[in-house]
Amino acid sequence: MKFNELNAEQQAKAIELNRDINVDYQEWNDWVKEEHHSKLEAVGFDGVESAYSGFWSQGDGASFTATSLDIEKFLRSQKRWTHYRPLHEMIRINEIWAKVVRTSHMYCHENTTQAELHGEHYIDLNPRQETLYEELEKEIDTYITQAGQVYYRALNEAYDDLTSDEQVKSSIIANDMDFEEDPREASVTYL
Repeated sequence: MKFNELNAEQQAKAIELNRDINVDYQEWNDWVKEEHHSKLEAVGFDGVESAYSGFWSQGDGASFTATSLDIEKFLRSQKRWTHYRPLHEMIRINEIWAKVVRTSHMYCHENTTQAELHGEHYIDLNPRQETLYEELEKEIDTYITQAGQVYYRALNEAYDDLTSDEQVKSSIIANDMDFEEDPREASVTYL
């Protein structure tokens, strides 16, 4: 029997039996990941790798690492470049650079990565520059935490949409799935 030939109770059972039809493969979230990576690259992150776990347990969340960050591009995208004027020259000639690293390998939520700001060993920062250097690292940290939260919400929303009754029903119909009645349980099974 085709899905449309089932009665309402059988259709509900068929939907429940196939709840994960749209997410039971590794790449179900590729479009969300690509969008997330594009946004990060647009503000200066390079070599982005993301991770997530979800959506029902403590420690679930999403985060990313990056092999480098174009600090000038990042600050300009945040409208903060002029605030860091005393560091401009050092940033431009890569005496100061940044990357995003994972701090925990047990979880992958937004608090498991951090910005690492590095400066050449010979840099002699004055007190104002030292304060800005520390502030910059915190600003990047705040951004990556928020970006992880946004990424997780997007993943969760995509998952919820793909496992909704409407989407599961559409996939069952699109895949032309056949069902048969199971007389022992008064339900249906997929053929």
